[in-house]
This record gives sequence, C-alpha cells and structure tokens, in this order.
Amino acid sequence: MSDLGDWFRSIPLITRYWFAGSIAVPLIGKLGLVSPVYLFLWPDAFINRFQIWRPITATFFFPVGPGTGFLYLVNLYFLYQYSSRLETGKDSYLYSSVGYFELREILYK
Repeated sequence: MSDLGDWFRSIPLITRYWFAGSIAVPLIGKLGLVSPVYLFLWPDAFINRFQIWRPITATFFFPVGPGTGFLYLVNLYFLYQYSSRLETGKDSYLYSSVGYFELREILYK
C-alpha cells in the first residue's frame, strides 16, 4: 500500500486534487451518500437557489455505471497523463511556436 501512497504523493499538486476529486465525487454519488441529482450542474438551481457547489461537483462528477466503467477509467488515465504533463512542463509541444500558432488560430477565429 505504501507504493500506491508514494505514487499519489508524487503526482503534481493540482493534478493530485483534480484526480482525487474525480474519484471521490462519483464514489459518493454511487454509494448513495449524496444523491447524484445534487451533483449535476443545473443553472436554475445554481442561480435561483444559490446552490454554489454545483459547478464544482459537476466538474468532478462522472455517472459511473455498468456501461460506463471502462470509459471512466480511460478518462482518469487521460486526466492524469495530460494534466501532469501540463503542470510539470514536460509537454514541449505547447511551448513550441507551432503549438502557439495553432492555439492562436483556434482562439481568434
């Protein structure tokens, strides 16, 4: 179990909290501790009833079920891979001139 703890502590800070939230929030909804209805983003509930947690929980929530388990694991993998690369600066493509040019073209069209 120490290896798992060491691996988790080695994840960059933002990625670690995002990854942990992406596991904890769907687990809370799946176990029934909180109804999944309260984890979705409903603009009416957010604006009119002042349920300010909805944008945060909607960011982390994924409806895990029998048909979506593999998709959930793939999403966690990509979250870990790309977020940790961006946070540590190991993804040199984003800092290259071609990456900057393509990003600029996407944003300013």
